[in-house]
Amino acid sequence: MDLAPIVDQGLVIAFAALCLASAYSDFRTMKIPNRYSIAIALLYPAHVVASGGDVEWLRAVAIAAGFLVVGIFIFSRGWLGAGDVKLMSATVLWAGQEQLPYFLFVMGMTAGAMTIFLMLRQRLRPTPSPVQLSSNDALGNDAKQQMPFGLAISTGALYVAFTLLV
Repeated sequence: MDLAPIVDQGLVIAFAALCLASAYSDFRTMKIPNRYSIAIALLYPAHVVASGGDVEWLRAVAIAAGFLVVGIFIFSRGWLGAGDVKLMSATVLWAGQEQLPYFLFVMGMTAGAMTIFLMLRQRLRPTPSPVQLSSNDALGNDAKQQMPFGLAISTGALYVAFTLLV
């Protein structure tokens, strides 16, 4: 009996669980600990071996490296957090070339929905008092609203995990 498919399914489930943990951490603290991204990346070689060789791992590594380089630039501009960049690069390994467009689509749609939610929440807040305005802009908004983008990355990663299981 070949145990490789069962082991591979366990690895994919572990990948999904790590994505959920990173999303939860980002939601609660606006930080994604390095241990999640490192564990996701370290599970990938075992997935490649257990999948029986039908994974284009070299191309996936090149794509993930490209995402990391672009992500470092995006981080340097202040557009994305370092944890988000590392998590995205690690999850792109699992998406590979075939699932990358779907991963990006699901991630983008989730980020868009989160942005709309945050904008609506900000609009529905009561009008601030003059004392509150002193530390905020003219509308009472914080100068820079943060979004737990790890939620969007993890949603795209969960889609990838689902496709790997079916």
